[in-house]
Amino acid sequence: MDVNEFSKIISEIKKLSLKQLTKIKEEISNVETEENPLLNLKEPKICPHCNSKEIVSYGFRNEAQRYKCKSCGKTYNILTNSPLAKLRLKKKWLKYCECLKSGYSIRKTAEICGINKNTALKWRHRFLENNKVNKVQKLTGLVEADDCFFFKSEKGNKKLNRLPRKRGARNTSNENSIDKHTLFVNIDGIGSVYDILRDKLQDIDIKEIYSLMETNSAYCVKNFKNYRDILQRTEIKNNLVNPEKARYLKNKNKYTNEAWSYCLSIQKWMLRFNGVASKYLENYLAWFRTLNELGLNINANKLLERAIYK
Repeated sequence: MDVNEFSKIISEIKKLSLKQLTKIKEEISNVETEENPLLNLKEPKICPHCNSKEIVSYGFRNEAQRYKCKSCGKTYNILTNSPLAKLRLKKKWLKYCECLKSGYSIRKTAEICGINKNTALKWRHRFLENNKVNKVQKLTGLVEADDCFFFKSEKGNKKLNRLPRKRGARNTSNENSIDKHTLFVNIDGIGSVYDILRDKLQDIDIKEIYSLMETNSAYCVKNFKNYRDILQRTEIKNNLVNPEKARYLKNKNKYTNEAWSYCLSIQKWMLRFNGVASKYLENYLAWFRTLNELGLNINANKLLERAIYK
């Protein structure tokens, strides 16, 4: 609404009777307002074009604060170069994030937010894009590792590149199967999760995990026999601890089977989607990891920030 029009309404309110004011108050309480979600987010600290910190406010456009960089002279807003850039219907984003928080299906999310199901699907993967790269940078204490498996899926494709699979086929724990993805989960002593999705674990993946661990960290793999060769080929072999012995470590970081519990939880959580296409699987794993990381402190604004900022 224009500022002048709003001022006229305010001036007219003074002429209303007490009964009329009460009626207006009742009507206002019944109105569901959709606020601009960008107004409650923290301001960007660097320019997305040149990474300079010399930035100033530069007016509003389309209900979004714009900024100008003194170094490169370019203007931008909070969404520039983010996965949500150029998405419309911003006032529905917070409600959409509430649906992400609850883990609703595409159709239910579309119904709640009042958008098309195709829009809901597009938004889901745009909102989850940054979560794929938002992983922990350090693993401390006793690091537990376990694995779980997901069938490769071509859900949504018009033609299959494999023989059709009978519905209800059991996902047995067999890391050698060419028809499955392996999710290798690592959880440290404070609950930080670092997961790797591969068709088959490689030496470079173990080296990546080792680079995140502290020097005195112990590494405990539940299914050690499945990964014995690859673990013995890397420097992490010096940090390996037997799961049975890990239960009796003298420090506070005892073996708690957290990685195994995480694998069970994510497989159970994924059932609600009735299968996930392989090309989108990493997004869904990042979605669950984010929900697990935020825990009780999760809210729509935090999910929106995760979608915009890396």
